[in-house]
Amino acid sequence: YSFAPNPEWSTTYASQPEILAYIGCVAHTIQSRIHLNQECVSAQWLEDQDLWRVEFLDRATNDTFVRHSRVLFTAAGFLGISKGPESITNIQEFGGRIFHSSHWDHEVDFEGKDVVVVGNGASANQLVPWLLKNTSLRSLVQVVRSAQWIALKDNQPIRKAHKWQVFSPNATPFAQKSYRLT
Repeated sequence: YSFAPNPEWSTTYASQPEILAYIGCVAHTIQSRIHLNQECVSAQWLEDQDLWRVEFLDRATNDTFVRHSRVLFTAAGFLGISKGPESITNIQEFGGRIFHSSHWDHEVDFEGKDVVVVGNGASANQLVPWLLKNTSLRSLVQVVRSAQWIALKDNQPIRKAHKWQVFSPNATPFAQKSYRLT
């Protein structure tokens, strides 16, 4: 997050555990501002005040309350609804283990297995290289509808001198912001 630069990244493209640890650290620092189990019931733009009036329902107590803000972000994206394997024709005839990457089955032992990954979204972009590097698969086939729109990642370790230059307390905000753009 731009408000919480991380001087401890080990590589240009961090691994899932490293990203998760960073998110946990940031979440801990803003925990007092996070309100869970609340539903946005309505949002109304107040033209005369240049503010949003947002009504919430606390699901635990059924109390409603209103907050006003200058900015309103809706984060109800489509990525939270995974398209499961049931959408694949004749999938019930497959004899092996089947799961969606968003519901990872940690009990699966990939050693010596033939693996098929369907799709090439962000999750596949992370899990395919990980599987190839960290397991002894017999084979991996990735089935995609169309080519990915990203370039190959040149994932390099971040040198200590570079970390100091960009993330030290003496680093300029310009240096930090320009690093994010590279």
